[in-house]
Amino acid sequence: MVRLLRQKAMYGSGGKFPIGRTNFLENYVYRPGGPVFITGTQVPRLHPVPLGERAVAFDEGESDDRIERLKQERKSKAREAPDEQRERGRSSTRSRVPRLRSRKAI
Repeated sequence: MVRLLRQKAMYGSGGKFPIGRTNFLENYVYRPGGPVFITGTQVPRLHPVPLGERAVAFDEGESDDRIERLKQERKSKAREAPDEQRERGRSSTRSRVPRLRSRKAI
């Protein structure tokens, strides 16, 4: 059985994708004639299911699949990153600029 989630349950601090509404709609939702993949990845975008004139929902199984595929892609990029750091001569991604201490108010 397919479980549908309304659009507001997909984004925001309590949603499946902890991002804002505009970012979710522009980068993760498929629109006819638009890009097929999520920006910067090879993961397909979510397909909206129209419920009415304005109401839209998304398949929960499809969204869970996209989240897992995004995690896998991020892990594979993280494994490649240490090699690139060694080539540049850095031991970590943190910059070597000293921090300035804040002055206490007098």
